[in-house]
Amino acid sequence: MRTSFFKKELALVHERFNQTFGRQTVCNVRTRYRVILCIVGLGILCDKITRADNKDLVRNEIKRFCRTRNKLMTLFAQAEKLWKERSRNEKAIQRAELHGLR
Repeated sequence: MRTSFFKKELALVHERFNQTFGRQTVCNVRTRYRVILCIVGLGILCDKITRADNKDLVRNEIKRFCRTRNKLMTLFAQAEKLWKERSRNEKAIQRAELHGLR
């Protein structure tokens, strides 16, 4: 069975979610749940798009799928960047405390 573009993209979003939120011991639960609901919505759109016989009828769903996927990928990139910055700052604070500078 051929895997569609939308199923591949949905799998990439799942993987990126696990990479981004799976490593975090502490994160904003509300944001995490909203992202999960967006991914569920992408799954529903994916099913609707792949089952459609005429792709012209699901053109709006295709646009919504692509927009949501792009927003999620941007969110993942921003979250990873923020968490890396926090990690660097925490390490700097720990080093300062270790050397008695703080």
